[in-house]
Amino acid sequence: MKAYLQETVWGGRRLEKLYGRPLPKSKRIGESLELSAVPGQESTVAAGALQGWTVSRLTREFGEELLGRPVWSKHGGRFPLLIKLIDAEQDLSVQVHPDDNYARDRELGDFGKSEAWFILRSHRGRIARGFKRRTNAVRFHTAIKGHRAEELLSYVNVRAGDLVPISPGTVHAICGGVMLYEVQQNSDLTFRIYDYGRKGSDGRLRELHIDRAMDIVDYDAELAPITRHGQDGPAQECLIEGAHFRLDLHRAAATFLAQTTFRALTLIRGTACLQGEKTEFVLRPADTYLIPADRGFVVAPLGEDRLEYLVATPT
Repeated sequence: MKAYLQETVWGGRRLEKLYGRPLPKSKRIGESLELSAVPGQESTVAAGALQGWTVSRLTREFGEELLGRPVWSKHGGRFPLLIKLIDAEQDLSVQVHPDDNYARDRELGDFGKSEAWFILRSHRGRIARGFKRRTNAVRFHTAIKGHRAEELLSYVNVRAGDLVPISPGTVHAICGGVMLYEVQQNSDLTFRIYDYGRKGSDGRLRELHIDRAMDIVDYDAELAPITRHGQDGPAQECLIEGAHFRLDLHRAAATFLAQTTFRALTLIRGTACLQGEKTEFVLRPADTYLIPADRGFVVAPLGEDRLEYLVATPT
């Protein structure tokens, strides 16, 4: 897939420096939407007979054949996942995402936003997730109005190989120095709570969504633990499996049998050959491939570099 590149006030240039991804000159690219059906921000087929086709067009044209019957039936023909690479040169806003019920009840879309982060790089980086002590809506709202929201948040240092689950209703922020892979539901619903008085590219203060955010913050959430996965782990391990997606980390060559749902493969280290039924491709770091349902494939290393790749699957 060819990613959609999103310029942001907090983004950087590490996609180019670390992965050789060509970026528009003099622009801060915070998000690379590797596999996206978000309107106006869609990734497209990079090469071949379908070059230039968006994910939405692929879904309309191939439907169940692409997604797989279980996914097609569960989501009414809608593409369910969104995969990003995020480069945070500065802190992102403190924010929160809604669940499916809130999004549908208020006609904001078909999906809420459950997500998980796999940390790719961290230069003394940290993330905010949840509160450091028990709080409530009154206390949090007062802190927001007094520009002290950060004082209530729980900050955690992260390093490459950490897996961070983020459920709807969890207040969170990615901080400067962190680069990560994100798998999430196919939704762009983000309610900003606090943004450090930062201005956008238009010179105006960036919009906040405090009222909607206060509707959905979960003050009693039991946060799933952050798990750490070193480079010397097993050849394959499941990082997370939930109601919306599963994410696996692979560190070696593998043969993947056909399955009833599509898969998305993103290479994060090394170089590999992706062999399909009739074709093969060279995988380079940060490349993402969309594998249709009922297709088997093989990933084989090229060269001596350590191999690591992520495979996301809808559940």
